Amino acid sequence: MFATTRTILTVLILSLAMIALTGCETLSKVLDGIPKPTAQLQSVSIADLSLSDATVDMAVQVNNPYSVAIPNVNLDYALATQQVDFVSGKITSDKAIPAGSSSTLHVPVKVTYASLLQLASGIKPGQVVPYQVNATFSTKVPGIGDVRLPLKKQGELPIPMVPKVSIANVKWDKVSLSQTTATIDLDITNLNDFGLTMKGLDYGFAVGGKNVVSSRITKPVRFGKGQAQRLQIPVSFNAMSLGLGALNIIKGGNASYTLSGKLDADTPFGSLSLPILSQ
Repeated sequence: MFATTRTILTVLILSLAMIALTGCETLSKVLDGIPKPTAQLQSVSIADLSLSDATVDMAVQVNNPYSVAIPNVNLDYALATQQVDFVSGKITSDKAIPAGSSSTLHVPVKVTYASLLQLASGIKPGQVVPYQVNATFSTKVPGIGDVRLPLKKQGELPIPMVPKVSIANVKWDKVSLSQTTATIDLDITNLNDFGLTMKGLDYGFAVGGKNVVSSRITKPVRFGKGQAQRLQIPVSFNAMSLGLGALNIIKGGNASYTLSGKLDADTPFGSLSLPILSQ
C-alpha cells in the first residue's frame, strides 16, 4: 500500500511541476491524463445447468497500468430481462491485480428458475430467455480516489424442460419363465426451444409395476428443437419372479408397462441430466 501511495504521489508531484512550468494546463486536465485501471466484461456463459437452476459465469478482465499491484476490486452486478432484475449482488475480490498486467476475475452467479418465472411475465419452461448483465467495476486508487466503470453484456439463459416420453409399443419376441425378450419402441420428444444430443440413457423397465430390466444406452441421438425421435430398445430378462399369471397377461397383450430413468444430454449451454418417465 505504501509503495502504491509513493508511486501515485510521484506522478502527482510531476504533474504539478508541469503545471508550474507551462502555466496553461489545469490540474484536472493533468489528472485526466494519468492512466487508470480499466475493465471489460469479456463473456457471460453457463457454468452449470440443472432443472432447477443455472450458474452464470461472468468473466471480467481488469487491466492494471501501475508498477505496483492493485490489492482488491469490487463488482456490483444485476441480471435483467424485460427490464426486470431477477438476480443481483456484489462481490469483493481479494485477488491482487499484478503490476503492469491484466487478470481475469470469474464471478459465478446462481439463478433459480422459480424466482425468474415469478418476476418476469410470459416466460415458461423450455424457453431460452435473453438477458443483460448490468455491472459496475470499482476500485480505490491511492492518490486518485475511486475508479468506477460501467459494464454491460448480453446473454441467453435456457430454462430446461423434461422431455415427453411414451412407450409406443412393446413387441414380445419370446415369453417364457426362463427367458423373455422384447423390443420397446420408445418415443422421446424434446420440448425445449433448443436442440440437444442424448449421450446416455439410464432406464428401468417395469411390467405390472415390477422392475424387470435396468440398463444404459450410450448411442448418441440428436434431438432438434421440439423434435421427436423413436428409440428401439431390446430387452431380455428372467421372468420367473413375475409368475405364470403375469406371463399370461403379457401373452394376452394386457400388461401395463412403464419406463423411467435419466437422460444425459449435451446442449448449446452445457451438459444436462433430465429425468424421464413414460406416460
